[in-house]
Amino acid sequence: MSSDTTEENHENLARVQRFLLAGESLLLVVQPRLGMRRGALLAVMVPAVVILALLLYALLGMQGAGGMVVLCGVPFWLLAGVLLVAPLWYRWYMARTLYLLTDRRVLIVEPRLSGGERARCFPLRPNPVQKVVHHGGNYGDVVFAWEYRWRPGPYMFSPVEPVGFMAVPQVLRVVRLLEEQVAALPADAEVLPVAGVTPLPLDRRGRPRACTPERMSAMWLGVGACVVSFLLLLVGAFQVPQEQLLWGNTATTTATVHSLRREVSDWNTHVNAEREYYRTKSGVRRAKFVLYYPTVRFRDAAGVEHLAELSEPQKSWRVQPDSKHRITYSRDNVQRVCLGEPSRRGLALCLLSPLAFLVGAAFVAAGIVAFKKQA
Repeated sequence: MSSDTTEENHENLARVQRFLLAGESLLLVVQPRLGMRRGALLAVMVPAVVILALLLYALLGMQGAGGMVVLCGVPFWLLAGVLLVAPLWYRWYMARTLYLLTDRRVLIVEPRLSGGERARCFPLRPNPVQKVVHHGGNYGDVVFAWEYRWRPGPYMFSPVEPVGFMAVPQVLRVVRLLEEQVAALPADAEVLPVAGVTPLPLDRRGRPRACTPERMSAMWLGVGACVVSFLLLLVGAFQVPQEQLLWGNTATTTATVHSLRREVSDWNTHVNAEREYYRTKSGVRRAKFVLYYPTVRFRDAAGVEHLAELSEPQKSWRVQPDSKHRITYSRDNVQRVCLGEPSRRGLALCLLSPLAFLVGAAFVAAGIVAFKKQA
């Protein structure tokens, strides 16, 4: 055994001594696996990556929508951040969690976010083991109870979370030691109370009692409102070209396309980027991305003629030379010109998005609170 392992064992023993009763003997100390299982990790990371990718696409690729995406998309940036940080938080949490087996109880020592530690205890009589779940590599869960609880981790999308020795190595050995200790417990031994957890009642099949339809409906309604709010932001950002001119002294008029400036790059995420394919000398088919910036001729309110390049690239088929379009320009800086008129409807959708998200979050929170009261 290495010196680091010995020091770690001594540190763990020092941590758990204050949770033991007088005359109680410690039989086993187990640390859980730190990382999340692959399925749980994908369930957390995939939504985070999808949300983040759509936000970045709206921010970088949709014409003139950057400010709206940053301002009205704050709840979704935070949600993506929580999902991305959840595996790291879970690893930190499990690294500071210990599972103990004594001659009288099983204990779960876990950290508090506010600092310090707490212990959750189950007596050995009656047998606390409700379910054993096997994972790959000799790991598994020894479930003692279920409770209504939310925290970042494998069960963050479910209001019901199992309580027990989670993701422990050599799970069969742990279960065998538990059974041996339960069988060796004297018949007249004191029955200790459950502490630190409010177990849910089980049905005939040994599963936690199902939630009422009203409370589950509140949860799903809240999740649906959050999804709708995200769609409102994307649709609104798509309909608000020229958002950067909405806050200034602007005017609209009709302009004629004078010329096109062609810009070629190997990679571009702009929504108006066009692909052109070519073959290399070795015969490999590759693509390059082309952006077209039109220069337009128009007269301002004073009748002065101007030539200005649009601030955002456009599809080449849309802005052919001598074609006419409605434009929006800044009176303070006539060279700031955007194609089309600002969409008030798109702006309204963007502003409605965070409000819809707050309503959805309120329904989800109400469902979680109702679950706890039901417990």
